[in-house]
This record gives sequence, C-alpha cells and structure tokens, in this order.
Amino acid sequence: RLVVVFGATGNVGAHVISGLVKANSAGLKIRAVTRDPDALLKILGPQENVEVVKGELSITGIEHLQPVLEGATRVFMCLPQSLSAVDMVTVSNGLVDACKKASVPHIVRISSARID
Repeated sequence: RLVVVFGATGNVGAHVISGLVKANSAGLKIRAVTRDPDALLKILGPQENVEVVKGELSITGIEHLQPVLEGATRVFMCLPQSLSAVDMVTVSNGLVDACKKASVPHIVRISSARID
C-alpha cells in the first residue's frame, strides 16, 4: 500500500506524515511530496518507509503528477493557501483527474483558511 501526501512540509501535511510514520505497522509506504525535500528530510530524518519527492500542487505542477501517483492506493492533498479560488478548483480537479488516470481508489482533499 502506498499513500501519497501532497504538502508534506505544510502545517497539516507534516502532521499527516508524522501520524502515518508512527502508526505504520502494516508495511505502509509513504511518498511525501513537497516543494522543499531538504526541509522535510531535516524534520523527519531517515525513514525506511518514506520516499520524499519534489513536487507541488499548482497550475504548472499538475502537469507533472503522473509519476508521483504511480502505484498509489491513497492520496492526501492539502491545497496551498497561495492559490486563488479559481486556481484551487483547477488544481484540485487536475489532481483528481490524474488520480483517476492512475487508478487511485481513495483521495482525501482538504483546504483551510489558516491553521496554526
């Protein structure tokens, strides 16, 4: 099983990654997608079951999602606050379409105005 987490260095995504790492007892693999892989690696340290990849949920970023989604059984996305409302819809729909193309059966999508 492979869970892809977008926004892995964000406030929400970092907690999702941490929770998945701590709860991992069934061989779950995690692909953590972030604009800053080095920052995430400093936070997490080496983790056997976590693959950290560079990527982002943006208008230009959605064009490059298929390799990131390869083999995924679940996707978690927290849309970045920097997106306009129109871009949020476009990016969200683009990711859902990419997930369908990759045959990802489960998607969790959240957004928030602010989480501190």
